[in-house]
Amino acid sequence: MRYTQLGKVVVSFSVAASNGKDTTWFEVSVWGDSAENHKRFLRKGSPVLVKGYLRADKDTGGPYVYEKKDGSCGAKFEVNALVVRYLPDGKNDVSDDGVPF
Repeated sequence: MRYTQLGKVVVSFSVAASNGKDTTWFEVSVWGDSAENHKRFLRKGSPVLVKGYLRADKDTGGPYVYEKKDGSCGAKFEVNALVVRYLPDGKNDVSDDGVPF
């Protein structure tokens, strides 16, 4: 959790979305009062459902591209979260169509 220069609170965390073969990483930011709650309850590996909007790179309109520590290229998508729901843990908690309800 951190505070911006204007005093707004934000908590950021990474979420992996996988189809079993490929994994895409999303950097999620939660702003305002709910940021403090999420800081208390989020744990590494906890399944979550995030509803929000993507923030594209202003120069390219796509994901943010960066150089990893090993020199290879990486890309990440940034999401401003409007809702973060904590999901039950376990593989049987996802329906046949992939929706976690």
